[in-house]
Amino acid sequence: MLPLRLHILAIVLVSICGCGDGSSANLPGNPGPSKRGTYAYVEDYRTIRFSDDAESNVDPVDRIADLTFTTTDGVAQRVRELAGQKNIVLVVTRGFAGQVCVYCSTQTSMYVNNYARIAERDAEVIVVYPLEEMDGQGTLERFIKSVRAKLEDERHKSEPIPFPLVLDPALKGVNELGIRADLAKPSTYILDKQGRVRFAYVGQKDSDRPSISAVLRQLDKLKAAEAPAQP
Repeated sequence: MLPLRLHILAIVLVSICGCGDGSSANLPGNPGPSKRGTYAYVEDYRTIRFSDDAESNVDPVDRIADLTFTTTDGVAQRVRELAGQKNIVLVVTRGFAGQVCVYCSTQTSMYVNNYARIAERDAEVIVVYPLEEMDGQGTLERFIKSVRAKLEDERHKSEPIPFPLVLDPALKGVNELGIRADLAKPSTYILDKQGRVRFAYVGQKDSDRPSISAVLRQLDKLKAAEAPAQP
């Protein structure tokens, strides 16, 4: 259990500006997976785009809703407990490999910026930050600082991050999901209220992630499937 008390979470803001929704296909020429501690140079994070056309590309493992992650207060909780009675968007970042992954912090900021749109679809976002080392406080603080740097609305600096940000110490959850690489392959899962996986996307390189638009489209499909049939 990690004795983490990250007061810095209280000052992560919700913004409608900054990164936008991450729409449009990945930038051409992005390299494959990075070596430990190095990432593709990105001159301006605002040029980062994720895939609008992302569809499930793996068969998900069973019982994702019962995977256990660690909150920043050091409490182990299952995914379904973190989400409550909602659909779930589970986002697994690459983790810390000597420096903060610009794609991970940009992706997380996009979820902050667009959280209201996801909440309108009766869904909760859960962002997982994998850690190899047990001492994760300093690395997570650096990650949060990088997320904050991409949120530009000064009015909301005092607002907390609106969804659970949890840790995966020793990559236990990553191993159970079968997405181990250097650390973790960036992955996104959408679960319905019964915990069934309806969308599973595992990126093959750092920049390979679904956009917010792609996630919203999947949530709309889920909402339509849950609607009662018309007489």
